[in-house]
Amino acid sequence: MADIEALVSAQAGQIDSTNPATEEAPRPEGDNKFQHAISAWRTIDYTNLISNLDNTASEIVTYQRDSTVQRKDLAQKTKEFRKLDDGAKLTEIKGLLKAYQGFIDLVTNHSKSINSTFLQAYTSLSEAPDPYPLLEASVDAMLVSEDTVPKLSEENERLQKSVSTLTSQLEETEAKLQTETTARRELESNLETRVKEVESTWTAVVIYRLTTAGGSPPSSCAGQPESFQVQYAAAYWFYAGPAPDTEDED
Repeated sequence: MADIEALVSAQAGQIDSTNPATEEAPRPEGDNKFQHAISAWRTIDYTNLISNLDNTASEIVTYQRDSTVQRKDLAQKTKEFRKLDDGAKLTEIKGLLKAYQGFIDLVTNHSKSINSTFLQAYTSLSEAPDPYPLLEASVDAMLVSEDTVPKLSEENERLQKSVSTLTSQLEETEAKLQTETTARRELESNLETRVKEVESTWTAVVIYRLTTAGGSPPSSCAGQPESFQVQYAAAYWFYAGPAPDTEDED
């Protein structure tokens, strides 16, 4: 592992700095492992990483095919070159060396491409935590929620019924209160009217009693309430009716 890390450090300058996988992963927020994992795997950009590896895999297949063909071609040319005399070898040596150089360039370029892809993938994945424990914990939490959700749904339904019952009771109570309030107001209104009538009656009596027995006739109450006029007239005739005739005795 130490050798790999040293290789990564030595080859870091060869990795494209614009590749999202080479950017430094943000630090985990606090000690939350899930946040750390999400942040790390977001930086990895798994979809893009797989796409790059797919391209590299295709290059490897192509390289294996091309290198096999070139290796056989070089082996055949080398075999033929050995059969030549010294004069012919001097003529054919440049072509053979050029063929070998082409094969070396193919191997070198392929090696650089594979190394670059590997280092990019390793740099990204080495910063990410093992997803298995987190996935296992997520599954456990999901199973717990699947067991809890039905209970919460039942409790919610029970509470909804309780709220509906209490709402109906409240509406009934408010209706009764409104009826009682209306009846009380009517009773108060009737009582007030009755009190006014009694007050008018006793006012008429008091006024009459404060005057002489032959006080003002009922006609003087014109403009007063009818109930007052009636009571005043009754009191007037009761207290000031025609007095019996009397004669002085000698």
